[in-house]
Amino acid sequence: MASQKSRQSISQAGGNSKKEAVGALKGKTGTDAEEAREGRSDRLLWIGAVLFLLVLIGLSFQTLSEARKEAGFAVFKEGYVFSQRERTEREKAVRALEWDFVRVPGGTFEMGDIFGTGHFDEMPVHLVTLSDFWIGKYEVTQAQWKAVMGYNPSNFLGDERPVENVTPAEVDEFIRRLNFLTGEEYRLPSEAEWEYAARSGGKKEKFSGSDDADDVAWFFRNSGRPGTFPVGKKAPNGLGIHDMSGNVWEICADWYDAAYYAVSPAVDPPGPATGVYRVVRGGRWGYDPASARTTNRFNDFRLLLWGDSLGFRLAKSS
Repeated sequence: MASQKSRQSISQAGGNSKKEAVGALKGKTGTDAEEAREGRSDRLLWIGAVLFLLVLIGLSFQTLSEARKEAGFAVFKEGYVFSQRERTEREKAVRALEWDFVRVPGGTFEMGDIFGTGHFDEMPVHLVTLSDFWIGKYEVTQAQWKAVMGYNPSNFLGDERPVENVTPAEVDEFIRRLNFLTGEEYRLPSEAEWEYAARSGGKKEKFSGSDDADDVAWFFRNSGRPGTFPVGKKAPNGLGIHDMSGNVWEICADWYDAAYYAVSPAVDPPGPATGVYRVVRGGRWGYDPASARTTNRFNDFRLLLWGDSLGFRLAKSS
């Protein structure tokens, strides 16, 4: 009897232990499930937050895009960005100015030191044939530069004076923007075009339009003061072009090569394919008249100390 009670007690104790173990297991399982649910909730919150941020970013880009579109942003090929309003203002300013050009009929001429008084880089004299082209009647003025670029780099201020104190790179940028604003294809004249136009279509002229520099050029003996003069105040040459001798040096499209004349093509020579410095022509207000000779060659490296003497005029193909 006692033995039977003992077995019942052991059995009852074992049953209780199993119940406790099952209860503990159920409790642990419940905790794990609760933790799993909390983990899923955290992940869902993170996913929701990320999606919300993405939506905000998308809306921001859309708003910015709409704002830029509304403002009418225009982009140059190389990244210059400005508003449509500014573009319109620039176009108005450009079209309000006169951009006078002279048509230069093509022809064949002797290019180089035709008077025998020049420098070694003006030799040999050689025949060149050019196609028709257009060239600026005047040097580009400060008013024209400001209309396109929005600032004035010149040392001697005056809207009708030639722009100066510019580099070839700045001039190239000016032409790029001008062409963007006008739809034209302006460029710098080649060195051959410059000399042909300066010599009134290839004539034997020491200075542009005369053999007397005082008639057609500003240089140190007749300028009377330091600085440039308004364009068009001296007599024009035979084609009606002003100031190709004196006032400011004029940048050409060509790279400078002292020996180029020996290998120059006979028809529409484009200048050397590569180089370091650009050809400049025409002399300046502060030099002797010999620098203003129509055949005289110079380069922009030699003008680093005289930035206020470097300008340009435009050209375009016929």
